[in-house]
Amino acid sequence: MKEIKRQPEFWSKVLIAVYLYGKSLTKINHLFFRRILLLPYIMIDTVLIRGLLNSQIPYRLTKE
Repeated sequence: MKEIKRQPEFWSKVLIAVYLYGKSLTKINHLFFRRILLLPYIMIDTVLIRGLLNSQIPYRLTKE
């Protein structure tokens, strides 16, 4: 897991995938289905942003 945290290309691909998922949610016209699919998006986005901030920023600060 530590190796994955130190790979910026992994995190960039994951963040792009989450962004595209969120962008595709805006095209759903049915409000009920959009809200159901929005809940996992919010949880995934929150976890990834916290994981990214907790792993990449300290690593980059100590790397130099």
